[in-house]
Parts: sequence; structure tokens; C-alpha cells
Amino acid sequence: MSEQGVLVGAASGRWVLGVCAGLVALVVAAFWPAFNALYVSWDDMQNFVDNQMWWGLSGENVRWMLTNRLLGHYTPLTWLSFGLQYELWGGAPGVSHAVNIAMHAVNAVLFFFVSRRVLGMLGGIGGEVRVGAGESAGAAREYSKLVTLAAWLSAAFFAVHPLRVESVAWVTERRDVLSTTFLLAGLLAYFRAVAVGSARVRDWKWYWGAVVLVFLSCASKAWGMSFFVVLIALDMYPLRRVAGVRGWFTRDGLRVVAEKVPFMVIGVVTAVVASRAVREVLAAKTLEDWSVGDRFVQACYGLMFYVKQTVAPAVHSPLYELPAELNPWEGRFLAAYVVVAAMVAAAVWGWVSGRARGVAVALFIYLVQVSPVLGVLQSGDQMVADRYSYLATMPFALMLGYGAVQLVRRAELRGGGEAGLKAARLAGFVGACVTAGLVAASYAQTTVWKDSKSLWSYAAQVTPTYRVLGYYAVTVQSSDPDLAIELYKGAVEANPKDGRSWYAMANLLRDRGDVREAEKAYLAAAETMAQPYVARQNLAIMYFGQGRREEGMRQIEMAVASVEDPRVPIKDGGPYMVYALALIDAGRKEEAAAVLRKALAYEEVRGAAGAKLRELGED
Repeated sequence: MSEQGVLVGAASGRWVLGVCAGLVALVVAAFWPAFNALYVSWDDMQNFVDNQMWWGLSGENVRWMLTNRLLGHYTPLTWLSFGLQYELWGGAPGVSHAVNIAMHAVNAVLFFFVSRRVLGMLGGIGGEVRVGAGESAGAAREYSKLVTLAAWLSAAFFAVHPLRVESVAWVTERRDVLSTTFLLAGLLAYFRAVAVGSARVRDWKWYWGAVVLVFLSCASKAWGMSFFVVLIALDMYPLRRVAGVRGWFTRDGLRVVAEKVPFMVIGVVTAVVASRAVREVLAAKTLEDWSVGDRFVQACYGLMFYVKQTVAPAVHSPLYELPAELNPWEGRFLAAYVVVAAMVAAAVWGWVSGRARGVAVALFIYLVQVSPVLGVLQSGDQMVADRYSYLATMPFALMLGYGAVQLVRRAELRGGGEAGLKAARLAGFVGACVTAGLVAASYAQTTVWKDSKSLWSYAAQVTPTYRVLGYYAVTVQSSDPDLAIELYKGAVEANPKDGRSWYAMANLLRDRGDVREAEKAYLAAAETMAQPYVARQNLAIMYFGQGRREEGMRQIEMAVASVEDPRVPIKDGGPYMVYALALIDAGRKEEAAAVLRKALAYEEVRGAAGAKLRELGED
């Protein structure tokens, strides 16, 4: 049996089962408040409340799940999981949350087995396995227990860290946990398919199983697109299937590269599909919106942010918003440049010196996994996001377990078994304290996701940016319009170009009877919105209601011109209907009929336009 086999096989099944049960219990404790949480107004409404296509697995529903790109994401397998959930248990928010938590618990267990396998390969001091054929079976069992406990520490750190809350407590992000389930299972299958120090695949069934699992992961979310690079890094260390850089140009090295072709094809196709889905909803930012320099600064900040939040988790928010104007010399960005430079230096030194190759590979894998969400291909308004850490920061959790192994082994080498035992107890005590603290922090953070008002009122306290204030205003505008108006005022003060807040505030001011302020807000919205016709249409209606016909006609004519402007995205036929009715009231029926014929091109007003044409005798 190989050294790796001794390490991972020595611990009893009952011992491992108890460890896994402990991980599940920790996950349930950390995320308990989510069992009673609702869907929140942060994509959940569009995905699950206003959308019925996930209600079961009918033929129509399945076709939709396999083809839709709702909100810029192509995640067919995730939608199928929701459909299966609905068939089995229904669509209540508590059920959706419970499934998310269960999937995350599975990931905790899978990551435990991944950590156990990797730590077994890394072994003792300097990365060399110290338990081999020359040592007793008892020593092998003791070392296997040490590796098992260290792997448990890694898995617990990953599973109950407050950075996980967003992916677990937000129903929309089931795609995170489901994609990771298949990716971790694929990695375990790959470990079964290959052997340490051998360039040949030893079991092709496990190899093709890994390929299928990675495909399923990418069908759940695009995170697995760069997985083939992760496998290449692991082939170098700790699998040691290729000896150094020159080894890639040998026959064995080329054989190892050829193995990655199926994974690479899956990754490239996934990347293309994901980028098209983003472009379809106009979520991708152009270089005019967000320059190359801005993206570089954002990428550096993101690399630092996830490390910092992993080591010292502080404030968490559902939206860390992109600044309206980015200053690359701001203090947090200067710190990011230093941290990124230090990480690169540590990785290079660790690999070149041969003294910390595990650290070098861990940092490289972190970079590979987080790179798609660093803003190079920016979509949306987020600078960073807690959910992006779900998969990317696993190497840091593994490094924690490796550190515990090294602590105990060094103590044993210096002071014998008794010193090793004391070190193990110290590591266990510190690990238990850290885990308890993380469980408490995650429990508290999960309560924030109870409902929309709870989520956005909290976010408005910790990150009061214009988008956050706007989202909070949306949640309270029906119950407390005065508070909503104040929140919208704060949003436009933070960003005067926030057309959506200007528009929403104008509607509330109009309903409150504050016509003068509503007029100002509508005009500001028309100057800043991507679809200015919306604001001009409502302003025209307000003018008509006040008897200000000339001003109303001017605004609705500008609204129609906006709809006909090819530069304006996402058109609406509403302005044509309002304009036609105004023309009819003015006795200009022929002009009204011409406008109504244009309105027929828009499905949402086609019926009303046809009916009005019939009234005019213009069938």
C-alpha cells in the first residue's frame, strides 16, 4: 500500500463518521436562523416569487430550465434542483433554505475528505510524508488521526465561516453550493483516478467520473471553468506527477496535459456561455464605463479583500458597491497593492526555494479560482462579494489544517511524543475556540437575511452606498413612503447620476402631492436614466392631470423620441399609448391612429392599441 493509502486508510470508519456528523451539526447550528427566513428582494423575487417556471418538472418547465438565462445566468442544473425540490417538498422559502443548508453540509463533508487526502499527501515537515513502511502500524494510525483532525479543522473553518452566509442563506445562490458539490466530488474522483508520482491514469472509470462531475458543476454555475488549471497545479504538487517545468515537455508531461483536454473544453464552453448570458441582460460593463486601470485596481483590491475577510472577518454586506469614481491612490487600494505583491513574492519564493511549495500552490489556486470574479470582465455593481469567496478561499482553510499538522510534528521532533501530544491539545483547543467564534458570527450574520427589510436596513447601516439605500427604499416605500423618500434623497446625494432613485423618488413625491419636487426629480431622472422615456412619460401624465397640456405634450413627444432612439436599450410601447390618447383628446385622430400603429409592435400594449384603433374605425 502507498504511503498516501496508509495515511488515509488507517483511521477507523466509525471515527471518520463521527467527524462528519460533527461537521453537519456545526453547519446546522451556524445557519439555523435561515430555516425561518423568507425570500428577499435581492434577485429572489424575480427568481422565485414572480417566476412560476420552477414549480415542478413539467415538460414546459424543464425546457425553460435548460434554456433560460434569467438575470444573466445560465444554470440549468441549479434550476432542475429547484424543480425537483418543488415536486418533493414544495416551494416555501423555509424548504428552499433547508435544501441550501443541507447542500452546504454535504460540501463541508466533501471538503473534509479533500483536505484529508491532500494533508495525507503533504505529510510531515517540509512536505515529505514521514509515516511509511518503516514505521509501526500504531504510528501510522496515530498520524492518520492527526491528519483526520487537521482535515476536520480545515473543513469546519470553511463550513462555518461568516463569509459562507451569503451563499447559504440567500436562496438565489444555491448555484454556489450545488456547483461546489460537484466540483469537490470531481476532485475526489480525480484523486482516485491518479497516483502520487505517476504520470499515468491508474483508473479510467474514476477519471471519466471526474470529467462528468466537473461538467455537472459547470451546468450548476460557471465556477468550474478554470478547474483544469487547478488540476495542473495539483499535478505538480502535491501529486508530483510532473517533475518541474521541464517535466511538462517530456512524454509523461504531455500525457498529463492531454488528460486535461476534456476539462479544458468544458471550461472554455462554459466561459463562452456565461459571458453571453451576461451580455444578454446588459450587465457587462464596457471599457468606457469601467476602464482597464479601474479593473486592475479592483482586481488587486479583490485579491486582498478575500484574504483579509478570511483571516479577520469584519463587516459583511450583500452589496459592496463599485465607487462612482475610483481613486487608485486611496488608502485601501494602496494596501491592496502591497498585499498582492507580498502574495506573489511568497508564492514565487515558496516554489523556487522548495521550502513552501504547498503555500505556493495554495496561493496559485486561490488566484485561479477567484480570477473570474475580480472585475476583469466586470458585470453588475459589486466591487467584491462575500459569495465569491465560497470556493476560492478553500486553500486558506486547508493551509490552516496543514499548519496544525506541522505544529504537532515539529513538537514531536523536538520533544518526543509527549510534546507532540501537548501541541495537539493546544491546536485542538485553539481550533475549538476559533470554530465556536465562527459559528456565533455566522449565526448572527444569518439572522440579517431573515427578510428584505432586515437585510437592507442592516446593509444601509454598514455600507450606505447609493444602491444599498435605493434597495432599502424599495422595501419600505409601500409601508413608509416618507422614509423611502429620505432614503432616495440619500441615494441621489451619494450619486446624482442614479436615475432609478430619482425616478422612484419622483413617483413617491407625486403621490404625496409634492408636485414641484416631483417635477424636479422626474427631470433629473430623464437626464440620468438609461431609459429616459419612463420618466418623461410619467411627468407628461402628471402635467396632463394638472391641465398643463402644452408641457405634457412636449414631454410625451420627447418620450416617444427616446423610444425611437436606437441607443436606448430595452424599449417599451407605453409612451405611444399615452401620446395617442393625448392626440385623441386634442382632436388629432389621424395622427393618433399613426402612433397607435407603432404601438402594435410592442406586446405589452398591443391589445390596448388594437382596441383603440377599432374605436377610431382604423382596423
